[in-house]
Amino acid sequence: TIVETMKTEKISVVLVVPRILLSLEDGIVNEFRRKKLYTLLKALTSAAAAMPFSLRKYVFLPIHLRLGNGFKFFGVGGAPFDKQSELFWHRLGFLVLQGYGLTETSPAVTFNSPRKRKIGSVGTVLPGVEAITDEGNEILVKGANVTQGYYKDEEKTKGAFSNGWLRTGDVGVFDKDGFLFLKGRSKDVIVTSEGLNVYAEDVEAVLNKMHGIKESAVIGIKAKEGEQVHAVVLTDLGDEELSKVVAEANKKLIDYQQIHDCTKWPYEDFPRTATLKVKKSLVQQHVLEKTPSK
Repeated sequence: TIVETMKTEKISVVLVVPRILLSLEDGIVNEFRRKKLYTLLKALTSAAAAMPFSLRKYVFLPIHLRLGNGFKFFGVGGAPFDKQSELFWHRLGFLVLQGYGLTETSPAVTFNSPRKRKIGSVGTVLPGVEAITDEGNEILVKGANVTQGYYKDEEKTKGAFSNGWLRTGDVGVFDKDGFLFLKGRSKDVIVTSEGLNVYAEDVEAVLNKMHGIKESAVIGIKAKEGEQVHAVVLTDLGDEELSKVVAEANKKLIDYQQIHDCTKWPYEDFPRTATLKVKKSLVQQHVLEKTPSK
């Protein structure tokens, strides 16, 4: 329905949450699989990495025509966007521009532009907005776009600001060119017994690419000392197969990122927010109440 609407209504720009692009990507991949052309798609996308961006559109012209001649770019925000998915679209010759913001910042803080962009980044700070990171890499924002506070909630308002800066609760780093790279939510950082920080999104990015894993939510489970990395997954795999997949994922992870245990989510999907982010507090609550199944 989205693809048809883009074409018939001559849509030029589409603003989406990442899950929409992931669904469209799955649609493209599955169609090539049905036509027994998936090997060709992999070969072409691999070769496209060495091509000028402007030429890729012609290599994948049938896909571009399905979205209409006037299409310019996807704007992506609202939730973490997998870098491999961004590369997939980039190699197809589609412009995908990530941005970052919060409801409290009306809502944009950073954005990539067609002429100034980096894969994996949420862009540079917008004009009129200030953004920095503190000693813990939490992103702080200031500007006319920032809310003055929460309605009739002085306590929450007081806790959200530090010397006039809004504490976003998001962790990130700026590179030398001013591009912001998100690491995750500060509350989702898992601190191991060695005092090392594990960003859940880094582990999820590896696990979500493993065969049979539809999606994962990585959480920290308290141990005697520090926290242990625990993965909760949407999968149809049996317990033995899942154990092998997790073992394979661990081979791709750094020592301190290793998945200690894994639980299969018993429902069709994770609980989500309006922007389709996984409600990890509910996932963690479920794991703590149930005996994890390996």
